[in-house]
Amino acid sequence: MRMPVDDPYGFELPAPAPRVGAAQKKHRKGGFYLYVDLVPTSAWFSNLRAELSPSEWKSCATYAAKRAGFCCEVCEGRGPKWPVECHERWAFDDVTGIQKLVRLEALCPDCHEATHIGLAQARGHYERAAGHLMRVNRWTAEELKVHLREAVAVFKSRSDRPWQLDASLLMSLPIRLSDRSRALIERHAGAARVLPGVSARNQLIEQTLGR
Repeated sequence: MRMPVDDPYGFELPAPAPRVGAAQKKHRKGGFYLYVDLVPTSAWFSNLRAELSPSEWKSCATYAAKRAGFCCEVCEGRGPKWPVECHERWAFDDVTGIQKLVRLEALCPDCHEATHIGLAQARGHYERAAGHLMRVNRWTAEELKVHLREAVAVFKSRSDRPWQLDASLLMSLPIRLSDRSRALIERHAGAARVLPGVSARNQLIEQTLGR
């Protein structure tokens, strides 16, 4: 796989990078800290869009967009075709195995793509996503490498176990949910299912590292 010219890293660094918490944000002038959010492969089937009806997911996206004034909560920008997209932020408890929804964020398409940089790589948009991360965070290429290395380390660790979905946050938001969806949320019906084998896991690792 082709390696981007500004992405010559892997697991060769002598020391682990500083840990960046899944829900951590740093206030910066003009917005918030933008970070890569790799969902564990064992939780790929545990997400809101898979569990909610199209109208319910649209209600979530509309809520997040209106709350943010239809501007990106990270860079304060807007997309050319649609202003923002809804992004789920999860907290992963390594002790209990609970994947808890902590926030619905409104992100512009560029910030959303950068957050899912592994998917961006798979679509051939790695350089664009990496460049956006560096611009928003005022990072050097080396700082980006450190962050991605840490994101991959956390991703690898969390992909080795199943996760139980907790989307109870939705019950407290002004979002219309059907009785079926409420029942699913209440009993944590989105229990994680581990994908067979490790090929998908290794593929995403390679994509994120730009290999």
